[in-house]
Amino acid sequence: MSRQEDVVYSNCFACGQDNPIGLRLVFHQGDDGSWECRFRPEEEHQGYPGVVHGGIVSTLLDEVMVKQLVNRDVPAVTAELRVRFKEPARVRRTLLCRAQVVRERGRFCQLEAELIDEDSGMTVATAEGKFLSQRQ
Repeated sequence: MSRQEDVVYSNCFACGQDNPIGLRLVFHQGDDGSWECRFRPEEEHQGYPGVVHGGIVSTLLDEVMVKQLVNRDVPAVTAELRVRFKEPARVRRTLLCRAQVVRERGRFCQLEAELIDEDSGMTVATAEGKFLSQRQ
């Protein structure tokens, strides 16, 4: 069993495979050590017609950063999340989301993430997150 299979929570809105209204994201480690996932949003994920809701975009970015930590055996919760929306994320287009650790200091970790429209190659959003390790 891979480490990724160990850290999927069945009812999580983002990665839970048993959540009937969840995103059911599946993560894997990229060649550069980042953690990433792909997601193809549909109409039920939109805000404005054809545009993915900003809350879904933020969820994708937050979740990939948390997975980066959890897969390093650092269970953590989000302390701060800053998202920069650069272009509209469109429905029915494959989005690549990936994250990397920037800094670790005590119980705090800082990460960066990006969301790329794979069809166009454009970065649609970036995020910076600060996370608090739940390890005592």
